[in-house]
Amino acid sequence: MKKMGKLMIVILLFVGLSNSEFPKDITGKWIVENVDISKFDANMTPQQMDMMNKALIKPLKNAVFEFDPSHQFRMSAQLGNMPPNNYWEYNQTNGLIKIRQKK
Repeated sequence: MKKMGKLMIVILLFVGLSNSEFPKDITGKWIVENVDISKFDANMTPQQMDMMNKALIKPLKNAVFEFDPSHQFRMSAQLGNMPPNNYWEYNQTNGLIKIRQKK
């Protein structure tokens, strides 16, 4: 297993169903309103769904993500695999946010 320092979490930022453009700037605080795993849950057993609900969905629901102008990242949710001292990068073209441990 790779070290936690190499952990990368990729978050896809959706901005409305009808809006095809992503924001130019994501700095500030963002509140998670919904965690949608519908693309994955069809292949999960009830035990896996329960684990996913406890480990990911419940902690992230209503969590606050803070993207600092200096590229520091903080979130209010407590996730077991999330390393401290996180750094974010944003790709405006595809709306992907990469969060990783700062080296």
